[in-house]
Amino acid sequence: MDLDWLVPGAGVLVAGTVLAVCIAQFKRERSEDMFRQLYMYLVLFVTLMMLMKGSVEIFKNIADLSSPQMYYMNYVEFKNSEITLAKETKMDIPSDFALQERYDAGVNSFNEQEKNRGVNNLIQSLGWIAIPLPVFLYFQYRLRRERKQS
Repeated sequence: MDLDWLVPGAGVLVAGTVLAVCIAQFKRERSEDMFRQLYMYLVLFVTLMMLMKGSVEIFKNIADLSSPQMYYMNYVEFKNSEITLAKETKMDIPSDFALQERYDAGVNSFNEQEKNRGVNNLIQSLGWIAIPLPVFLYFQYRLRRERKQS
């Protein structure tokens, strides 16, 4: 079951709750700083969720790189399918040596594609950390600076 919606759904629920509480408090206090603080906390929350997603994705992609998916067909299945295809198309049945070469080439190609896919996914996952991290650090710095000034 795919639960990719769970983190964003929880984020929206928490953000909505925080927003509702802050609006209720704002109506009581009429503070102009409330919206600025709310904005800062929401940015911190969203970027933290993005960082967490990136961390999980990096872990998954490292696991995929260290233990890639295996080739889906063994040599006997490949040989039988090639012989069946040759008979159906009324072509010559290839030799065992030719079949073994084709099978090895297919396995090597599949493994290379899996490796490239894993590296590509790892780079994309690093984007989930590299992009929100400076924003998170900047807003955290601003929040600390405001607390010291008050």
